[in-house]
Amino acid sequence: MQNNPMNTQLQQGQSVFGTMIRLVPDPGLVSLLANLGYDFILIDMEHSVFSLETVATLVRVARQQGLTAIVRPPVGEKPYMARLLDAGAQGLMIPMMETRDQAERIRDACFYRPLGLRGCATLLGQTDFINTPAPAQAEEANQSTLILAQIESKKGVENAEAILSVEGIEAAIIGPHDLSDSLGIVGQMNHPALIHAIQQVIHACRVMGKPCGIHAGDLEQVQYWSHQGMRILACSTDTHALYHYYKDLVDRFGGHRSQPEEKR
Repeated sequence: MQNNPMNTQLQQGQSVFGTMIRLVPDPGLVSLLANLGYDFILIDMEHSVFSLETVATLVRVARQQGLTAIVRPPVGEKPYMARLLDAGAQGLMIPMMETRDQAERIRDACFYRPLGLRGCATLLGQTDFINTPAPAQAEEANQSTLILAQIESKKGVENAEAILSVEGIEAAIIGPHDLSDSLGIVGQMNHPALIHAIQQVIHACRVMGKPCGIHAGDLEQVQYWSHQGMRILACSTDTHALYHYYKDLVDRFGGHRSQPEEKR
């Protein structure tokens, strides 16, 4: 089995930078991001039409390129989480984490005994199809699997310390848009109430000695929160990157459009 580069970097106190894929299913995009120097990718199944087969292909290419692939399942339920980890995902970002009980169920589904209750399966993507002895596979997976609690509601903020107290939940990552919605200030990324809520999660991470992060839409936000101590930094999505690039092209070209000749 491969080690998880992102997990190693975080354990060494480093910051990591990534982005989200939710539109383009071509594994070439994964290779491109790896070659550009990204540390990790978030593969989104909550707001995409990606199938498990598509995600498994993207994950395999990421592993070959040394790029950590974190998948966000549609929900934090065992049938999704266990299959994604078996397919080779090196971590999961669990949406809408809100309670310690939920965190414990996720731990049980994602880790082998003695830490959890994950079912055993060998010769799959998680071992790169190498016939790894079951005890070694379980030990290595328990050490390298990275579970991120996505905090994106008022209730999640209030229970952040309790969630992070669960062994196996190794970091919190803010979903600022849904969090702003939960606070009744949807889309207001600079609202004092949202800033305060995010700072509460940063404090909870410091208390529990675990990294904090954010997935934000623009680089200024990411840089701001990096200066506040966040170390898991994800910016934008393939959808937004394509939208803004092509919009910029057409806007800049607009003045050069040929006008139809007047009829005489």
